[in-house]
Amino acid sequence: MMANHKLAKHIGDCSWYQFLTYLKYKAAAVGKPVIEVGRFFPSSKTCSECGVVRQSLPLSIREWQCGDCGAFHHRDVNAAINIALEAARNSVFDRGDSVIPCVLRKVAVCEAKGLTV
Repeated sequence: MMANHKLAKHIGDCSWYQFLTYLKYKAAAVGKPVIEVGRFFPSSKTCSECGVVRQSLPLSIREWQCGDCGAFHHRDVNAAINIALEAARNSVFDRGDSVIPCVLRKVAVCEAKGLTV
């Protein structure tokens, strides 16, 4: 199977789809939403402080500094913060509520760093 990359990709896609289906089923059973963020959302390349998107960020770069605001980011923590912000934005707009980005940003940053708000 691993020699045939197309077959491995299709099996992986099928497994991911099955996982998402199961997750949505379980979330619906307890009354919780599953919020999906777009596949090509630039979570690693976006500065979680000012929102500027870098043109390129190779996978070998694990930490980087924003050229606009000077904030220092770890790639994975920054991506987690940006995904949390995007999911919060999507869920708030789906409900029709107003959103306060700085409050969402503070909550997402604290959750990603393991702090309480």
